[in-house]
Amino acid sequence: MLKVGSILSRELVTVAPECPVERAQWLMRERKLRHLPVVERGRLIGMLSERDLMERPRPAPRHGKAGKELATARAVEVRDRMGTSVETVQADESVREAARRMFERRIGSLPVVEEGRLVGVVSESDCLRLYVRVCQMVGRDAAVDPPLERCMSREVLTVAPPASVAEAFELCRAKGIRHLPVVFEGWLVGIVSDRDLLPVVGRGEGARRVEDVMSKDFVAVTGGTTPLSEAAACMLRDGFHALPVVDSGALKGIVTSADVLRALADVGEDTLESAWRSEEALAETRAED
Repeated sequence: MLKVGSILSRELVTVAPECPVERAQWLMRERKLRHLPVVERGRLIGMLSERDLMERPRPAPRHGKAGKELATARAVEVRDRMGTSVETVQADESVREAARRMFERRIGSLPVVEEGRLVGVVSESDCLRLYVRVCQMVGRDAAVDPPLERCMSREVLTVAPPASVAEAFELCRAKGIRHLPVVFEGWLVGIVSDRDLLPVVGRGEGARRVEDVMSKDFVAVTGGTTPLSEAAACMLRDGFHALPVVDSGALKGIVTSADVLRALADVGEDTLESAWRSEEALAETRAED
């Protein structure tokens, strides 16, 4: 059985509960993170996610007796927004089950704890990297590496370029999704993510149009016969968590990192362990050279 301890990331970026939320947001943008473990005296006490920030992008104003808005008493801290019911995993648990849990519970990472202390994090990226390696080892096996037409979502929520940022933000928040393809007259013209929308809404600029903040230099996959592993490799290379699937410029579906997690959870334990051992052997050979 391949254990979580074999693939977890031990280079941790954490914050203290009294850290200002603005500082935490800056860290997440700079390090391209979607989650920050909150640690106090070495123990994990919570998790701050982009979804937590989306629930309340700005602090609620305080009002005096006459209804006048008052200045906020203190900066909003991480403890005010973090989730305290944190899904965790132990280092000796199965990678396959960790991937399944991330997929079923729609979470992008699992803190790895030992006796309450944070020792690492296993993330979607760690799982994507393993999945790509597995597919390289087994070759073109459709049972392990299916074509996108078998695993992509065909019913895709989209937004039009003139829509307001506030509308797109609310759609992401209400549906619990991270990315919205931007479609004009049936053609894919861009993609906007919650990461693009959150700072704009936080500045009170929700009336701006989606076309002002969307990514026009997006990466899309052409054709539903493309293997899932190629999409996973593209996500890893370019730092995306979702890729539109297009045919002659028209949007046909979307594939996400969650689809990769689901596929990884279905891979046999022996195959996972063999792939990891071959990767370790390759790394040792490179080190000797």
